[in-house]
Amino acid sequence: SLVAAGSFNGEVLLFDLASKDQPLRYSSQINDYFHREPVAQLRWVYDPNALDYLLSSVSSDGKVLFWSVSHRLEYPVRGTLLVMRKPVTSDGNAKGSAVTTRHNGAVHGGTALAFVGGSAKATVQDPLVVASEAGALMGCPAPARDSGPPPANWEGNAQQVLSYVRGRDRPSVQAHVDQWARS
Repeated sequence: SLVAAGSFNGEVLLFDLASKDQPLRYSSQINDYFHREPVAQLRWVYDPNALDYLLSSVSSDGKVLFWSVSHRLEYPVRGTLLVMRKPVTSDGNAKGSAVTTRHNGAVHGGTALAFVGGSAKATVQDPLVVASEAGALMGCPAPARDSGPPPANWEGNAQQVLSYVRGRDRPSVQAHVDQWARS
């Protein structure tokens, strides 16, 4: 039996309760590209492309990240930032003609997440609703699909950074960086 846990320091941990000697199976890192603040909620979600489950996490750092057990939680395979896109007035109401836009474009810490889909089990293709620390509910599209393994000739940290680029933009970013590295 696998049990996932989120820690106060931002780690995502996976325990194997069947293992008596070493129950901690995998743990994520803590750096700028992973969670750096407390993990508020975890949820298993099905990935029909991989025919496997991913572990989703939301944190007060404003990130929703998706982890693969097959990747041993070494890096998130998908993710999104919780950014308020609509202008918000000084009284907290979202309006198209806001006078003050104090929250527009700001990253908001997340406290809970739910997948909004038509099926009985949540999938990574479903949009998300995330509750923020400020009390707002934010609708998020389904996270960008991972476009395959990172390039083999890139170092681990570079591969992690590339994993945050949207799937459709990844080939052009990779080509640009490869060209710059050769010059």
